[in-house]
Amino acid sequence: MESLRNPIVKRGIAYVLKGIGYYGVQRPQTTACSISRNLEFHKTMQFEIKHCYENAEQKPASDELTTEEAKKAIDDFESAGVIPPFSGEEPLTRKDFFEVVKYAADKEFYVSIASNGTLITKITAQKMKGSGIQYIKISLNVLKLI
Repeated sequence: MESLRNPIVKRGIAYVLKGIGYYGVQRPQTTACSISRNLEFHKTMQFEIKHCYENAEQKPASDELTTEEAKKAIDDFESAGVIPPFSGEEPLTRKDFFEVVKYAADKEFYVSIASNGTLITKITAQKMKGSGIQYIKISLNVLKLI
């Protein structure tokens, strides 16, 4: 019963039930909307990665979202019922990272990030926990220092 109070669980159940309403019972079940989409949060390249799918540079992209635009994107994800993991070259290099992540956490999103782990110190890990991050994916890549 306690799990049913969790907004993420409630949201997930609602999308499964809406999917049943729209498409009938299926195997596997089609939900009413996609529950997860990546938010490519930052495109500044920290390392050259041999197999990187991003077209990143050593400086922020000219079309990178401002803090307010990132928050608006989170609002849009919330309206669509999507849970965005924060990814990109290295989200921790973004200056407003903790502000935007906390904004998402305050909206009761399950906040997860994909990182290369090189910037995670004990202090950074404590800040991450305090900002509401609940899951961290560390990528192990073949790196070539720039």
